[in-house]
Amino acid sequence: MIEGEAFDAADWELLAELRKRFLGGTAGSADYWSDRRTLELYDGFFAARIGWKWEAVLGELKRRGFRPGAGPLLDWGCGTGIAARCFLRAFPEAGGPVVLHDRSDAAMGFAAKRLAEEAGVGAEDIRRVRAVTVGDVEADTTVLLSHVLSELDDRAVDGVVDGLLRRSGAFIWVEPGTYAESRRLIALRARLLDAFRITGPCPHEGLCGLTAEGMERHWCHSFARPPVEAFTDPVWSAFSKALGIDLRSLPYAYLAMSRDKTVSASASASGETFARLLGRAREAPAGLSVLSCEATGVHERRVRTREAKGLVKALKKGRSGPFFRWNLREGRIVGGGAD
Repeated sequence: MIEGEAFDAADWELLAELRKRFLGGTAGSADYWSDRRTLELYDGFFAARIGWKWEAVLGELKRRGFRPGAGPLLDWGCGTGIAARCFLRAFPEAGGPVVLHDRSDAAMGFAAKRLAEEAGVGAEDIRRVRAVTVGDVEADTTVLLSHVLSELDDRAVDGVVDGLLRRSGAFIWVEPGTYAESRRLIALRARLLDAFRITGPCPHEGLCGLTAEGMERHWCHSFARPPVEAFTDPVWSAFSKALGIDLRSLPYAYLAMSRDKTVSASASASGETFARLLGRAREAPAGLSVLSCEATGVHERRVRTREAKGLVKALKKGRSGPFFRWNLREGRIVGGGAD
């Protein structure tokens, strides 16, 4: 958020118009960075919320053993550069130059300035490109993509996959946690399994269990935790009220793949089942119901309060996960905890 500023009705109206474009899927039709104030407001609010999602994803990937390569970092469709800034905060050891891509020169200039201020990246280590060429993607390039699927038709996605991702060493693609975006990422995962290993979000490297018959209504998403100031700062309260946004809900979907072997797990020697919780646990008779992604597929499993009181309590609070190790009995979860 922009520190120490007052916001008036015109600011909230500008933000509301931006949000209308994003939700309506019309943002890709034209350059919406009309002036610097638009960039500042977007970065202070919308990009900040996207940054909370990136922090959740990157924290998860770090715990799973992901490490950046020594090559360039390409922030594709960078906007104000929040993805690159979050990545460099999470991995300050990343040593390659930063390549910013966007159709807007103003956005790339804004992103470069923020990278210098917040991540200490010198001007000599930042390149700006409006069109990515073969020479911009080296074999050890890490590509970041953030909240761009709603602006891409299928033909444009094909270009990104075949002309960009397949040339890279690794990529992390973060999107809103909606059904549509999640399902498109699942399709991309299947297309790229021949060239990459899964880094996240999957607890296995087989076919996605959500592509199985009967799973059509489900999607892969998690929830990031907003920082405390989202609930204590009056400016965030005004933002929430003006735009009708529930700051407590921050769903995201993502796909991360790498050519290098990353940490993965299935079942431990003790017989526990390694799993990812999809979405949130739901109330069920005598306990909870969870959608559990495992090496054997995606399963709807029950956990009874009388069999696993501590686990039920933790799941209700939603403060652990999304990876778990379950103790199973006859298909039910009878114990276990966050991995």
